[in-house]
Amino acid sequence: MGSSINRSYYAALNAAKGVLILFGLDPKTHEGVKTMVNRKLVLEGLVSKEYGKWFRSLLIEREEVDYADYAAIDSADAKEALDNALKFVEKMKEIANDLIKQLS
Repeated sequence: MGSSINRSYYAALNAAKGVLILFGLDPKTHEGVKTMVNRKLVLEGLVSKEYGKWFRSLLIEREEVDYADYAAIDSADAKEALDNALKFVEKMKEIANDLIKQLS
């Protein structure tokens, strides 16, 4: 279950970084991406607060499964992480496509 959460988080992380790079931002750390998702995407109204919450939750869960001595992750937790990551990635794809169209 832990590897599922890890993969869900990294899908969201890479999608967020791709969008942030299109805005000319290139955060170097996980915390930097989290901060810029909030500042650039949530606070500027490109995504709802829910997307920022999902990203933060995925980051916390990923840290727990990767670094904690014991993380109680069940299939429901893994499914929720995957569902949230899929919605997050889809929204990042929409934003990226809109930005690319604007550049054309």
